[in-house]
Amino acid sequence: MVHGAWGNPSDWLWVRRPLEAGGIHVVAPDLPSHQSATAGLKDDSEAVRAAIRACDPPVVVVGWSYGGDVITAAADAEPDVAGLVYVSSVPRDEGFVQDDDWLNGNEHLIWFPDGTYALDNRWWLDDEAGTTFPPELREVLRDHPRRPISPHAMANRQVGSAWRAIPAVVLMGHTDYFLTESDLTWMRTQPALDVRMLDCDHFVPFRQPRVVADTVLELLARSSGLSAGAASR
Repeated sequence: MVHGAWGNPSDWLWVRRPLEAGGIHVVAPDLPSHQSATAGLKDDSEAVRAAIRACDPPVVVVGWSYGGDVITAAADAEPDVAGLVYVSSVPRDEGFVQDDDWLNGNEHLIWFPDGTYALDNRWWLDDEAGTTFPPELREVLRDHPRRPISPHAMANRQVGSAWRAIPAVVLMGHTDYFLTESDLTWMRTQPALDVRMLDCDHFVPFRQPRVVADTVLELLARSSGLSAGAASR
């Protein structure tokens, strides 16, 4: 399970709980781009690829937001990967460059001398989406605040196109402010993508973690020829 920009492995806590309770081994690597100002998408994808190869097959790889870019590269040509889950993320083709104009002059981002930048955690929790999160979630997010990300991460060209060869499900909120009509239309025209719209915003792992967990179980079961319930035992 791959966290998004400014995130933490702990962001997957509510998705992990039902999976691990069902006997599923879950790994959530910490991305190098959140530990080094010089790391980028290539470094992140290599770290996730190493995690994939350390797991017993079948493997389902999940990426939230920027994490979706990472799994597209990391899972490319990996034979043990049975499925991909893109959470609040649009799968991209190799060579695609994200539009990062929204970062310029954004008053809710904090920039650091080494070029890294982070979402203002206090604003996010006290004035924006965090105000609608339940108390337990808010407490965890205060203990694990949004972190600086390398300027080389989201600025990189997409590497790989894993979703074109591996069963892929997209879980996207109807009110996700990063989702454009053109992206939604494009995804729906891609035979390789199973696009599922949710009554949610960008924060699917927090608001609908059970949907993410059930999708993982579904893909595991599909690869094993079992029912989703059997895959969790």
